[in-house]
Amino acid sequence: MPPSPRCHLLALIGLAVVLTPRLAAADEAAEQFFAALKPGHWSEVPDSQMSHVFYAGPLADQVRGTNGPSSVIAAWGGGALDTKRNRLVLWGGGHRNYAGNEVYAFDIGTLRWMRLTDPSPIAGYDDSGIYPDGAPASHHSYGGIAYIPAPIDRLFVQGGARYASGAGDTHTWFFDFATKKWTRRADSPATAYGDIAAYDPVTRRVWMEVGGTHGYLLDYDPAADRWTAHGSIFSESISYYMTGAIDPERRLLVAVGNKVVCSWKLGDSVSIVYNKVKTEGDTEAEEKGSPGFVFYPPGHDFVAWVGGTTVYTLDPADWKWTAHPAAADNKVAPTAPAGTGTFGRFQYVPSKGVFILVNDAEQNVFFYRPAFGPAH
Repeated sequence: MPPSPRCHLLALIGLAVVLTPRLAAADEAAEQFFAALKPGHWSEVPDSQMSHVFYAGPLADQVRGTNGPSSVIAAWGGGALDTKRNRLVLWGGGHRNYAGNEVYAFDIGTLRWMRLTDPSPIAGYDDSGIYPDGAPASHHSYGGIAYIPAPIDRLFVQGGARYASGAGDTHTWFFDFATKKWTRRADSPATAYGDIAAYDPVTRRVWMEVGGTHGYLLDYDPAADRWTAHGSIFSESISYYMTGAIDPERRLLVAVGNKVVCSWKLGDSVSIVYNKVKTEGDTEAEEKGSPGFVFYPPGHDFVAWVGGTTVYTLDPADWKWTAHPAAADNKVAPTAPAGTGTFGRFQYVPSKGVFILVNDAEQNVFFYRPAFGPAH
């Protein structure tokens, strides 16, 4: 005899009784973790490897590729900060490295990883960039990921080197956190891999630099599902070893890495001028490929990380870099950056006043509390 509805209800109540104290304990532990993190210090979250939540179901062998799910990070994998749910969201793989297209998230409120989706079946896949179930094929995601806040509230994914050929494509995707489903949106008018995408809260658009022999600046209006191309506005090739961020106050998109700093003054003009910037100060952060690089609202400047315990600020007012070594009594050093770059796996978390860093699926998550700017 099947269990009665009352039995199902009692079972759910029992599960809630068990889970609620566990969740409360995780929340309390996270609060204690951040309360103990002092300005100028790094901290490591114990037992926080993303590999704990890798998919191991019946499709695991089918989607493994050459290197398995660690490639979500290791194979030029990027990320974005979901500010509504306070999560760092990662999505990657691609080329021949890994075929799985699952979405991962690190919950900052509980200091725990979650796998939000399982991989799509790939039997019959034709290297189109779209799996048979209509979801996007895995890609090297680079900097082509952004979070679009409410009322859209979607993860934006564009471009990248797709499974299995490594070719780029024009497909644009939204991931819905509520339904955990993907929706294809209007295709980009330009294709490449190694794109730089950043959400602008002023125009409520995603601005994207498309690299290649010539660089193109595009913007995407998520409400209208419409792309605008701002022309072939510079002839210099932009490396896919760069990371970009937007200063919403000065209306600048800035990209850094591979010994280059460049900027665009955002606006509605068809042609937006590209500027190769000459910087001053400690330029270590721009020398490396694909650094962690984000805008830091409390300081009204950009913050970069390229390894070790030092972080760097870049002031767009005078384009001067300043190095900020860790506090003298800091005892934690983050692991080395992935050889393919950091991209969007270094983010500022406004709710906690800290930076989050993820370098490897088999390594712990790190946080840093700045000792500069008015927020410290």
